Amino acid sequence: MINGTDYVKYIKNKSIPFYSHSNNKKDDSITFHSASYNKSNWNSIITDDWHYMMHNSNDLPDQGWKIHISANLEDAQEVLIKVSELLITTKVSFKFIPDFLTLELSYSKNADRIEAGKFITIYPKNNTEFCELLDPLKRITDQFKEGAYILNDRPWKQSNVYYRYGGFRAMTAIKDGRTIYVIRTPDGDFIEDKRVPYFSKPDFVNEPIYIQENNTYPNPETFAKLDSLNIKEALHFSNAGGVYVGKYKGHDVVIKEGRPFIGIDQKQCDGFTRIKAEYKTLMKLKYVAVVVDPIGYEKIWKHNYLIEEKIPGETLG
Repeated sequence: MINGTDYVKYIKNKSIPFYSHSNNKKDDSITFHSASYNKSNWNSIITDDWHYMMHNSNDLPDQGWKIHISANLEDAQEVLIKVSELLITTKVSFKFIPDFLTLELSYSKNADRIEAGKFITIYPKNNTEFCELLDPLKRITDQFKEGAYILNDRPWKQSNVYYRYGGFRAMTAIKDGRTIYVIRTPDGDFIEDKRVPYFSKPDFVNEPIYIQENNTYPNPETFAKLDSLNIKEALHFSNAGGVYVGKYKGHDVVIKEGRPFIGIDQKQCDGFTRIKAEYKTLMKLKYVAVVVDPIGYEKIWKHNYLIEEKIPGETLG
C-alpha cells in the first residue's frame, strides 16, 4: 500500500516504462547536491527520501536539538549550497531532500503537514554547537526567499531556520498496536517523540538559556484578528491550511485558511494564492443564487482566510 504522494512520485519516475512522461516539468529531474567535500571524511548515503551527509568524526547522540532549514522551491539548490558550505566547514552532519520532485511533493496539499518544510535537517553534536549554528544559518538563509513555515518546529528569530528536540536515530516502540517514535528520559524510560502540528518538547527538556534570552517572536497583536472569526471546530486539515466552522459578524460561516509557500498544486500555486483567487472569483459571482456567498476576507499573520456562508448539504465524499 502506498500513499498518494508516493504514487505521484512513482508515475513520474522516468525509469518506469508504463506511463507517458510528456507532461513532466523540467524541474522534476533536478537532483540536489551539496557543496564540495572531501569524500574521505564524509559518508554520503542516498535513499528515496533523503541524502545523508555524515562526517566520519561525528559520534552523535541518540537525541537532541535538531535544526531544520526551510526553503522556497525556487532557490532550494542555492540555499543547500550555502548552508552545506558552512556545515562541511564546521564538520556538522546533516541530511537533505535529494531531488526537486521529492521536495515539491513534500510541499503539496496532501503531503504530511507535520514533516513539510524540512528541506535540510542538521544534527548538532551538543547544545553548544546547536546554539552556535543558529545565527550563522540565519544570516545565510536571510539572503533568500521565505520558505514554508514548519508547523512542529520553533523558528529562530522568525527566519527560515527552525529547531525542535527529538531523536537523531530512529528509535521505535509499539503502542496500542502501532509503531511510534520514542526518545529516552533521564531515568532511562522511553516516551513518545511526538510528531504533532505544533511546537512541543518533552517535559524533561528546557530550551538552552541562549535561546530563551535571544529568540524573538511575533507581536501577540498580530493574531488578535483570529478572535473575530470565533472558530468553533475544524472540518479538515491539509498542507494548504485548515477549514473551520465559526461565526463572523453575526453569520454562521465556513472559514478556509491559506498558507503561503506550501500546499502547492501542479502549477506550484500555494494555498495562500488559491484562497485569494477563490475569494475574488466568489465576489464576481456573489449575485448568482446557486453560488455560496463570500462573507469576508482577512489576512492574519502569514495566512489568509476566506469566510463563506455556511450552507447545508452533502459532501462529494
